[in-house]
Amino acid sequence: MKRWHLFLTLSAEEDWLNGIQMQGYRLVRVQPVWHRYTFEALPADATFSPVTRLDCREAILSKRHYQDYCQLFSDSGWTLIHGNRYGGIQYFQQSRVTATDEIFSDQTSKALSQSHDSNLGIVYGVVFLVWFLGLNLESKWLNNLNVFDFRSWYFRPGLWQMPSSQFWPAFWFETPFALFRGLMPFVLLLISGYYFARVFSTMRTTPLK
Repeated sequence: MKRWHLFLTLSAEEDWLNGIQMQGYRLVRVQPVWHRYTFEALPADATFSPVTRLDCREAILSKRHYQDYCQLFSDSGWTLIHGNRYGGIQYFQQSRVTATDEIFSDQTSKALSQSHDSNLGIVYGVVFLVWFLGLNLESKWLNNLNVFDFRSWYFRPGLWQMPSSQFWPAFWFETPFALFRGLMPFVLLLISGYYFARVFSTMRTTPLK
């Protein structure tokens, strides 16, 4: 079973994942770029429904330190479902029923993880915003296309000077391509807004240290 979902906080993502797992499923794969989650059904005779917890890291770890990090969780009864040493969200799942259902020993550690997520959100939000502005302010891109002038989205020579009988067929034929070219940069703005929304949502729900 595959599901797609967007979240504004780590706790909301945890609650959603564990809500699905309580229905008799287990998270087996995460594709964070597409926000796609893959679950598999638990065996009918299963007596253990695992919990998934998230930890966010903003620092890059060496291979050895990341292995030690994962091993620490493994020794405590947690298996890494998705994550890497370059930072971001790490998805851990209970591997045995005797493991505690929390990965943080105190609220300070949990708040630090949420702070890391917020800091990364600021970085990603700024990067995509600068990318958007760099494409559209002071300069033109893609054959002098200006996203703030929809007429420049159309590359058909002389389109706007054509008589009505020629204009409308050419206009409707070109429109799908023009929309793709003109709206594509705004995807960067949308992604930037999403990351900033994560930052503000985290700030509202958790005091950042």
